[in-house]
Amino acid sequence: MVLPEFETPLREFIQLFDHLNRTGLPPFKVENTLLYHHMMQNNSPSNSKDEFDFLARAITSHLETHCYSVVIGLNVREIDQWVNTMSLFLLPHERPLCRSAQKTTFVPELFVQGIVLPSNDKSVWKQVIPIGSVLSGRYPITVIDLHQKIVRRYVDKMNLIE
Repeated sequence: MVLPEFETPLREFIQLFDHLNRTGLPPFKVENTLLYHHMMQNNSPSNSKDEFDFLARAITSHLETHCYSVVIGLNVREIDQWVNTMSLFLLPHERPLCRSAQKTTFVPELFVQGIVLPSNDKSVWKQVIPIGSVLSGRYPITVIDLHQKIVRRYVDKMNLIE
């Protein structure tokens, strides 16, 4: 019988369709971005050069991977600020294919997405973002790890650049 052969691909298609149906960011507000907060706190001692360098590395990698990025971390508000910042570099018709912070898994078809990590274990992101899913996407992808302050760039099946 042919039906059992289509069961797994059909289930995956339905899950993908469900994810894509629930995506999109709220209307853009500059106050919800890191660039705004960096400008407003420019003289603040908490606004260190390391934070600015991390943001610069993340934006650079985001642009180099055709604006496909995943922001992972523990704090929903911080993740959403990063997602909003990365979405500034998208075209208006690409913004609906973004997703704010959620406790879910990686969806390769989204441009920018936020994922809340279930714990602060340094290796847990590998469970939330399966490497097979990352490598099966059409484009290279940037993973911005807010917990470890690391930017990872997956350019193809053989290369991970940190």
